[in-house]
Amino acid sequence: MDMVRVKIGMDYVVANQPGSIWVFYKSSFICHTLGESDQHITLGIGSQLLAEEIYFSFVHAKCTAQERGGLWKLGMLASRGPNLPSATIGRATRLDSKPKPFRFLNFWTKNPGFLDVIKGSWAAPSTGSPLRVLSDKLRRVKHALRQWSRSSFGDIFFASRTAEQKVLEAEIAHDNHPSDGLLLSLQEERAKLRRAVVVEKEFWRQKARVKWVSDGDKNTAFFHVIVTERRRKSVIHRIRKTNGEWVDDEANICAKAVSFFQDLFTEEGGRPSSDMLEIIPKIIIDQDNMVQTGVPSISEVKEVIFSMDEDSAAGSNGFTGKYFMAAWEVVAEDVHRAIMSFFCRAMLPRSVTATAIMLLPKVQCPQDFIQYRSISLCNFVKKVISKFLSSRLARVLPRIVFPQQSGFVSGRQIADNFLLAQELLSDIKKPNRGGNVMLKLDMIKSYNRVSWIFLIQVLQRFGFSEVWIDMIW
Repeated sequence: MDMVRVKIGMDYVVANQPGSIWVFYKSSFICHTLGESDQHITLGIGSQLLAEEIYFSFVHAKCTAQERGGLWKLGMLASRGPNLPSATIGRATRLDSKPKPFRFLNFWTKNPGFLDVIKGSWAAPSTGSPLRVLSDKLRRVKHALRQWSRSSFGDIFFASRTAEQKVLEAEIAHDNHPSDGLLLSLQEERAKLRRAVVVEKEFWRQKARVKWVSDGDKNTAFFHVIVTERRRKSVIHRIRKTNGEWVDDEANICAKAVSFFQDLFTEEGGRPSSDMLEIIPKIIIDQDNMVQTGVPSISEVKEVIFSMDEDSAAGSNGFTGKYFMAAWEVVAEDVHRAIMSFFCRAMLPRSVTATAIMLLPKVQCPQDFIQYRSISLCNFVKKVISKFLSSRLARVLPRIVFPQQSGFVSGRQIADNFLLAQELLSDIKKPNRGGNVMLKLDMIKSYNRVSWIFLIQVLQRFGFSEVWIDMIW
């Protein structure tokens, strides 16, 4: 406490018995303790600047109502008299009723004991299909990592502050009494501080998901600002209904979101005409289908996993690609068996297909849900399966997509269409025989949803096998 008192330029400090509340004050005030507990301290404060003594209660309340109940029963100011000037300054910590979701922290992989934790949990036997076995083992690892993180890292922010304070104490001790022992102690404390700072920086870096910062000085404050701003923008405080009314309570906002996107993604009636399907040629041959549906080897699975972004946002189970890359020697066999079982037409369990829906604003200040773009945060195993399907489909796309469609095909640039459209528009006013006509089509719903019936019929006409179609269904 004295170190902090000197650092902030105060003369005195008083604290409650557990040391959870510190009150600093200048020498122009006289303070004496009237009552205290593990949640509060009540002081009488006098000064020549005050006409009479003032009573202050400083409160740091517990998280739950049951724990806080004893605080108010103490009657901190009741015994002081109703006519005496008094005030209460405090903070009550609120805990949400929902449990905090698990999120794999990438800096865990740099700890020497990380793989031992994974091996110990992963070795326990599991029964069921390979996909369910993998899900069960990930669930066990999740609990093991939580316990290990509490014991190995604890509160990383408190550890960083404590390490900084110990370095300051070691520097003062060495300056007052220089010796080899104190110098060694100072170097050890500085090393601990560097490790604590790196852990905190990596935590905020992962939260901020800033990928263009690779090297440089400590950027913890920068990452913290990015995370804070993202959290501020991620909360939908109010939304406007179609009739112009504003909705600002959470329940109605949620109901409005469900209603809007349910209507947006609901398929309208109607089937594609047979004439439209008849013009689609059969291009995919049996050899293509064999490649598309072939069971991948363990080397192919590893190549796909290590080609993916290790820092991409995690799905509902909280595991990022970093976990699978760092623990590959432990999880490789189970991951390979799970991927193999999918290509052998096994059903994906809900633990794999569970997806978190995120809404990203399209404009600076969105006012209705049409100004949000919905994206899916899938579990990493599902991302790996999707990567296999998309990479194999990419091999035949140039043959089934016309050259005029320049987007989403390797070797083509979608910017070509933009340039062509600009050239056409620049010449639209030039007079010519017959005049010019330009059509602006509203494609807003065309790319928001896909008719599965139409898609399956198109794939069948192109010649894709039923096994392949069933994989993407």
